[in-house]
Amino acid sequence: MEQKKDNVDVFLCHNGADKDWVRELGEQIESETFDGSANGRTLRVFFDEWDIDVGENVVLRLTAALTASRYVAVIISPEMLAAPWPAFEWTHIVAEDPTNRRGRIIPIFLRDYSAATKTHAELPAPFKALNWIDFRRPKDFKRSFQKLVRKIRNQPPDRGRRRPPIAS
Repeated sequence: MEQKKDNVDVFLCHNGADKDWVRELGEQIESETFDGSANGRTLRVFFDEWDIDVGENVVLRLTAALTASRYVAVIISPEMLAAPWPAFEWTHIVAEDPTNRRGRIIPIFLRDYSAATKTHAELPAPFKALNWIDFRRPKDFKRSFQKLVRKIRNQPPDRGRRRPPIAS
């Protein structure tokens, strides 16, 4: 079987408990372009249900996609932190770059509490030191999404607005 050649902007590392939200996030990301223009190259995500076909070797496919992806967005929730498949995915990247010097990991905090398991998210060491994007409040989705797309586009963080000088 021939391995697929991927040009993936962001790999979405998540747990099944968050699948619906992550699917919508992936759809929104793929509705954007790399340069923000109407005719630019559309952003591409790796999302397991879209990119792993029936009969494919899951481990080989995940490994190839993790290697090919420019970024790995880790969707943090208590269920994700307790699940083996997402741990396989994010530890693959952490093993290559424990302090995230290359900046490939984009931590996305989705939920810090699970009503289903009655547990709180306890961040593992690799995520404690990283600045993350906060998606925990649905009303802040647009602002958080803009931060995510800015990062995927390799743009610097937004600065505050320019004000008239008062000391000169």
